[in-house]
Amino acid sequence: MRGPPTSRPLPPLVRPLARAARRARRALFGAFRWLAGRPAAAVDALGGLGHRRRVAALARSARQRPPARRPRVLAIGAWSFPLPSQRFVYEELAALGRAGFDVRLVWSRRERGVELPARFAPLAAAGLELAPAASAGAADLAWFRATRPARLDALLDELAAATGRSAESLVARREVRRALSFARLAEAARADYLHGYFFYEGGLAAHVASRLLDLPRGVTCYADHRLADWDLKAVGLQLRAAALIVATSRRIAEEVAELCPGASARTLVKPNAISTAAFPRRPPPARAAGESLRLLAVSRIDPKKGLVVLVEAMAELARRGVAARLEIAGGVDRGSAAGAAAAAELDRRIASLGLERSVARLGWLAERGVVEALARADLFVAPAVETPEGDKDGIPTALLEAMSCGLPIVASRAGSIPEAVEPEADGLLVPAGDVGALADAIARLARDPGLARRLGERAAASVRARFDVEVCEPLLAERIDALVRGRR
Repeated sequence: MRGPPTSRPLPPLVRPLARAARRARRALFGAFRWLAGRPAAAVDALGGLGHRRRVAALARSARQRPPARRPRVLAIGAWSFPLPSQRFVYEELAALGRAGFDVRLVWSRRERGVELPARFAPLAAAGLELAPAASAGAADLAWFRATRPARLDALLDELAAATGRSAESLVARREVRRALSFARLAEAARADYLHGYFFYEGGLAAHVASRLLDLPRGVTCYADHRLADWDLKAVGLQLRAAALIVATSRRIAEEVAELCPGASARTLVKPNAISTAAFPRRPPPARAAGESLRLLAVSRIDPKKGLVVLVEAMAELARRGVAARLEIAGGVDRGSAAGAAAAAELDRRIASLGLERSVARLGWLAERGVVEALARADLFVAPAVETPEGDKDGIPTALLEAMSCGLPIVASRAGSIPEAVEPEADGLLVPAGDVGALADAIARLARDPGLARRLGERAAASVRARFDVEVCEPLLAERIDALVRGRR
């Protein structure tokens, strides 16, 4: 009868390998146990792993691209995608894609439940996710220290000089490390051109990548270049380093020139353009005698939008016996404390003035919802103001969309609005923050439907001639193409 099987001793040459395998197995199980007890660390580690895999996949794909490839543009604005308040960014990038560029928009968080117009689907399909993991940023810092130490040191020194922070404190910042991860994506993708929107984290990321990789970079300027609301903005440094500066109005181009003498030669004045095909001209809605005038405002809830002024004008119209109803479409951008405070103040004013029955807050609307709201409105109101901090509007996209639909416009002379609305031709302009003047202009159009119709017709023609994507966006494509060709 056989006894129980006995294990045979391993050959001498195999024993070290077996011991190493046992140590690796114990280390792996130990790491799993450690991560299981620290959910945040586990999520971060997984995010870092996903980032490294995306970088490797991008690098493999980039190596296989044909020599006669399309120029690749990496763009970054907000870390979330899609955002209803940034349709103007997607409009511009979609136009670049149609012009022949390989456009990749980078984001960190994909928003769910936000409807995206079909013309932006290629942006979503080709987008790149950037993990916000601390481990990814740490690894990418080590990568650039090993591969581009001189460039990294120079970048940190100039950023330290511009922000008043030490280089050591900068590399510890989450925003800087995420910017390094964006640079790593751009390097792996073999980008030809980088573009950033605003001077916040996205702008910083584009600047960091541009300096590390020696790539041409553009920045689009709206209003935040005047605001001292983030310690790493370094607006002057970013403007000096940018190969292309896009000013969304003539006023903004003048402000950029003041901030950065010599920037004019690199500045393109190009407003946020819209797809007028998506906002077709509609006949004025029928309004029975005595029926309330239907007003519409479309904007995110923010102090500079002046919505409290509009609500107070509604109360003034009621005191004058002018029947009017107002719809406000828009919400608060994620993480905006100023927007949340403005929304709370707006609701308080509506309640205190007893306007709950005549003012409706619609929240964020998908594009088709905006089109439907424009179709049932009699006129569009843009009551923008300048805040005490100096924040003011450029040319609001929603204003152009309303003009495209043929709505008569009542707007304030704030920011760059007068560059889009010619008084008494495209609409009526009033002093910013003047409740009485705003109520006067609205009442005037209520009394004179013929004037309202003429203003709407002229507005529809004007926006198609000056602000359509097919008119404006080729200018940007030409400038980017020249920068890319200059490097080849």
